[in-house]
Amino acid sequence: MTTITRRAITTIAIAATTAGGAATAVAHGDMPASTSPTPSTMAKAGKATKANITVSKAVVRMVPPGSANTAAYMNIRSKGMPDRLLRASVPKSFAMKTELHRSMMVDGQMKMVQQKSIAIPRNGTRVLKMGSFHLMIMGLTGNLVAGKRIRITLTFQKAGRVMVSAPIMEM
Repeated sequence: MTTITRRAITTIAIAATTAGGAATAVAHGDMPASTSPTPSTMAKAGKATKANITVSKAVVRMVPPGSANTAAYMNIRSKGMPDRLLRASVPKSFAMKTELHRSMMVDGQMKMVQQKSIAIPRNGTRVLKMGSFHLMIMGLTGNLVAGKRIRITLTFQKAGRVMVSAPIMEM
């Protein structure tokens, strides 16, 4: 089990709150940082579909140079039967390991706990976001560049492999 401190989670949450919604569109180069996003620019985040699974709004969080870890967030929708996300991976040229995680209160303290799988509800959406389920990308092999896209391979119990291209987003 991997545990991250409350300070790390608080730092991530503050960065996300400060960034606001415009960061998604900025990461794609669609608009300057001072402009508010429109629904059409928000929809350009990483998206993929296979079988009954649709992945949308996939992004990788920008971290400062020298950071060892980052996280990826996305919406995973099942159109029909329930499924389970079993694992995720990114190219070894980007990071050494990717794990499924969930932020939760444990003994009165917020911690990140590694998950064996993440349930995707029947005809529903599982939102991977800060403070909840997310992908932890560890052992970064270089500095991140805002706007660059990272290929994430998601492996589901029923749908199999789903590839999504997620932009690195400044927060």
